[in-house]
This record gives sequence, structure tokens and C-alpha cells, in this order.
Amino acid sequence: MIKLLLTIGDVATNEFELTKTQVTIGRSADNDIVLDDPLVSGHHALVVAGDGSRALLLQDLNSTNGTRINGNDIRNSPLKHGDALQIGRSIFRVYDDEVRTPTVSQI
Repeated sequence: MIKLLLTIGDVATNEFELTKTQVTIGRSADNDIVLDDPLVSGHHALVVAGDGSRALLLQDLNSTNGTRINGNDIRNSPLKHGDALQIGRSIFRVYDDEVRTPTVSQI
């Protein structure tokens, strides 16, 4: 399962499973993930899952304040496990439970 983990520092405060092929993020109530933040546009961003794959694409929906991945402004960009997605004041971590982090002995 792929999730977006809403974080404060290194602590996940909420998680959103990406069970649909398209997930909208924004301030308006009709989004899949609603963020109550004046820095977030009504319809801010869209996460699109690849057909039958674990690939994700993030699209900024011409938001006023932009969307960032790992600190970089983006319009369209792939998302992968471990990426930090910032929308307004919210920072999400992409978590894919099928990705295994190597142990020290495997490096």
C-alpha cells in the first residue's frame, strides 16, 4: 500500500492511503485530502497512480503558492518512497510498504 503520511518533524500525525487512481489535495471540501490552510488553493494538487504499477505522478493544479517535492518547486513530477511533499504548511512523506530500506549489513 502506498500512503501519504502527514508529518510534524519526523512524526506522522495522519496517514492517507492512496487507494484511488487519482487523489486530489486542496482546501475545498470536495478534495480527497482536505487541508485547512489559507496557503493552500481550493484545488491545489493531484496525485495520479500509474495503471497497475506503483508509479506516482504529482501535478500542481496552477496553485497560487506552488507545490514542492524535497524542497523544489514543481508543476509535474514523479513521486517515490521517502519523498517530502509540501503543500502550504503541510509536509507529507511518501510511504510505500513494498520498498525495503536496506540494513547497515546490506550496504
